[in-house]
Amino acid sequence: MSAPLLFTNLKSQDISGVQEFTNAHLDCSYPVGFFLQFLYTRGSLCLQLRSEQEPNKILGVISGKLVSLEDHKYDGHIYTLAVEPAARRLGLGSKLISEFEQKMRKESNGNLTFLSLDVRSRDQNALNFYKTQGFQFLDANPIKNYYPNDDAYKLVKPIL
Repeated sequence: MSAPLLFTNLKSQDISGVQEFTNAHLDCSYPVGFFLQFLYTRGSLCLQLRSEQEPNKILGVISGKLVSLEDHKYDGHIYTLAVEPAARRLGLGSKLISEFEQKMRKESNGNLTFLSLDVRSRDQNALNFYKTQGFQFLDANPIKNYYPNDDAYKLVKPIL
């Protein structure tokens, strides 16, 4: 991807497009209310990725929130990560995770201890991708029936 990339926080006028993009590229369907939390809940974040060349076209979306742990530490939990299929394998997913991590570090005043996410146990492409991003299995056994018709692994990435 040679054009400069634009990361923008979700705004109210973006919800419909981000919802449509996310639902088109993930196996789950998210209602409008899911995206509203990123406008109104402190510690929640939804980032869009676009190119300067085509600023009206979404290339990727990541969403998540800070989860408070003990001793003023935080987990940056990723709810969704989706990249336009034609733009995959260009490093955009990595860039989205990196930008998410950076913003979560800032939001937690430097007290982010790890990133976490849940991934379908049968989604080998996603599992392989997250491993390349430094994520590890929290437990070797999947969480049974986490998704309709599928189990899930909880993955974590320690923040150093």
